[in-house]
Amino acid sequence: MTPIGKAFELNSLVFLDGLVSELMNRLGKTENDLKERRTVLE
Repeated sequence: MTPIGKAFELNSLVFLDGLVSELMNRLGKTENDLKERRTVLE
């Protein structure tokens, strides 16, 4: 069995991945557009 916390993390990951994909589609953005805006935190 999967621990409840692990199941929540996995469901959150799937939901947020779908959300980002939908936002990219609605805003007409590509993966390359997002990579250009990404900042490097070091």
